[in-house]
Amino acid sequence: AVNEALKATGQNLAGKNAVIVAKGEIFAEALKKDLENQGLKVKISKPDRALAGLTKQADVLVVILGQKKFITKNMVKPEAIIIDIGTNLIGENKFVGDASPEVAEVAGFLTPVPGGIGPLTVAMLLKNVYELAKNNQ
Repeated sequence: AVNEALKATGQNLAGKNAVIVAKGEIFAEALKKDLENQGLKVKISKPDRALAGLTKQADVLVVILGQKKFITKNMVKPEAIIIDIGTNLIGENKFVGDASPEVAEVAGFLTPVPGGIGPLTVAMLLKNVYELAKNNQ
């Protein structure tokens, strides 16, 4: 899903800087390898005091923390691509991402929450099942 979102930007990302902000290393390490295979220079960070300095250098920022509105516009490089994977329930049936909506004022591309990476993940899973079934006939 992240790859499809990045393709949707239409940008050549080879040689660009990417930062993955995540609590869990399993997802972050797998994503790091995938992004590196696409030619990106990737760093992984946990949320800490030095994070804003790192995220301001990111051409691509992937956030999966589970902390509502954690990434603010002063933490984002102008025209950066922000992939917000976080889903946080606030109130009854209302979700927000790990990136504050104000990030859209600075970013060149921001995946919405809800309606961004979640549905795209489901679509990619269905596509993979279809391809497997087709190839096994």
